[in-house]
Amino acid sequence: MPEKGQVLPLRPHHGLCILSFEGHGYDEDFTAHMQDVVQGLRGDSETEVRLTKGCDDLCAHCPNRKGDDCSSKKPPVFDEKVLEKAGLSYGQVLTWGELSQKTKVLFRESLQQICGTCEWYPICDRKREEV
Repeated sequence: MPEKGQVLPLRPHHGLCILSFEGHGYDEDFTAHMQDVVQGLRGDSETEVRLTKGCDDLCAHCPNRKGDDCSSKKPPVFDEKVLEKAGLSYGQVLTWGELSQKTKVLFRESLQQICGTCEWYPICDRKREEV
């Protein structure tokens, strides 16, 4: 989490991931870091986030991260779909509260279209009614 007053870089599709996160991850380090970020955002809807192309803070402990890039070709596709469907753009700064409201709509209406090929999709799909 950024310090108070700093902007958190966030991939657009991570707005969806944060909504349904329940403690599963690639490994212990990734899961612990994700938990910290999620708790911070859920606890402060006024935290500012900047929609980032490429790796963000959540990617810091991801085993798919290779330098400043992701070895998977899926995340950029997920990002583009979120931007298109939510009317957002890279570089845009908004509060977590604003982003979570926009991604909640996508979560309920377009999750399969956006994230259907993600390995975590079954977990998120089960939580669709809760979000």
